[in-house]
Amino acid sequence: MEHFVGRAGELAALDAEMQTVRGGQPRVVLIEGDAGIGKSSLLSQYLSGQDDVRLLRASGDEAEMLLPWGVADQLLAIPGARRGDADALAVGAQLIALIGELQAGDKVVVLVVDDLHWSDEPSARALLFALRRMQADRVLALVSARPGELSRLGEGWSRFAG
Repeated sequence: MEHFVGRAGELAALDAEMQTVRGGQPRVVLIEGDAGIGKSSLLSQYLSGQDDVRLLRASGDEAEMLLPWGVADQLLAIPGARRGDADALAVGAQLIALIGELQAGDKVVVLVVDDLHWSDEPSARALLFALRRMQADRVLALVSARPGELSRLGEGWSRFAG
């Protein structure tokens, strides 16, 4: 068994957010920290105890920041999807529809984007569009990023995360 030490407070905070979501209120949690501080490990540890949820997971990668729809394609899991000149609002609407489908039967959806600061801009716009429209959804969005680096994705993310 792997030991995970020193993050009891953070895990308890995530559990509290999950309870709010189970009560019918969506939550977005920004996990911010410098490189190597353990953001990804915290997410993995938390998710390992969440067996009764539907999971959508993606991660940004520095080498793929210019790959349009890289993060969105991970979330939407559409093999061979060709988005080309797709509009971020249309892709965001696809994400909203998928989240709606996954909530069937009162399931909780956990949407995770690790290293959002390395996301491609179209995916980041689509994700922001979808998250801003969560109102009575049973969705816990967990987003990790380095401090101050979301501004690269536009003013909308800076305001939303602020």
